[in-house]
Amino acid sequence: MTSSLYTPARATIDLFPALGELMQVEKRVPLRTRRLDDLEEARPADFLKLDVQGAEGMVLEHATETLKDVAVLQSEVEFVELYEGQPLFADVDALLRRQGFCFLRFAYTMGRPFRPLQLAANPNAAISQLLWADAIYVRDFRQRQQWSERQLKAAAFVMHELYNAFDLVALLLGELDRRQGSAWQDCYLGSVLLSRPDLALETPAPS
Repeated sequence: MTSSLYTPARATIDLFPALGELMQVEKRVPLRTRRLDDLEEARPADFLKLDVQGAEGMVLEHATETLKDVAVLQSEVEFVELYEGQPLFADVDALLRRQGFCFLRFAYTMGRPFRPLQLAANPNAAISQLLWADAIYVRDFRQRQQWSERQLKAAAFVMHELYNAFDLVALLLGELDRRQGSAWQDCYLGSVLLSRPDLALETPAPS
């Protein structure tokens, strides 16, 4: 579960329980890697999910052509080095923003307590320090006029099915309606409001 192209960062992981013990180098194996852009079977990709133990930045740096098709991306990111020399969240975020993506939110966040303190009910739960997360990105919604129809449909599907991002789905369907003269947004909003009584349409400000 912690195999990586990078060496564990002992200065970090030994400060936390259930990390240093797991991240022991037992053996090193030579690997032949290929760029994502060189895998024809990976394109076109609508949705990309990365979890390669600190090497996400390496993958993305060699996926510039693949990313041109991608509508939604979920990537594991770290906030401090768990592996020596790995790119951190800020580095991955900057790389993806250069490729035309916006950060949406975290799918989850994880941390650990600094030794020797811990929560009695959950010894591995973070008290203060977040260590890693899965970050969700979508193509820049401000530039949705430049998205392909396939990207709009793919992002709407993924955002609804995986992330319950109802508001963003409605925004993307509105762009499809603008192009097609359809009424997908109204149909979708009607369905969502029926199934989610906690949601409501914005009340217009009094004139």
